[in-house]
Amino acid sequence: MSRRKRVIIAVIVLEVLLGLGWIWLSSAATSGGSSNPDAPRIIGQVMGTAMGILLGISPLLYLFARSNDRRAEEQSRKL
Repeated sequence: MSRRKRVIIAVIVLEVLLGLGWIWLSSAATSGGSSNPDAPRIIGQVMGTAMGILLGISPLLYLFARSNDRRAEEQSRKL
């Protein structure tokens, strides 16, 4: 499997895990009677920021993986 495919799969898996964590934390915050009333909003901001940062750096990760795939392909042709 190429590095490009692995990067895409890893980003998707991490986004899904962050989304599930967001849902779990939000439901735990709303069901708990002793939590801060702003807890779901804060959880949403933090998890949304984390997901945004991951999506923001994913094109760079993809470009690095693509260049590594090309470099490995050129080296295999030389041998």
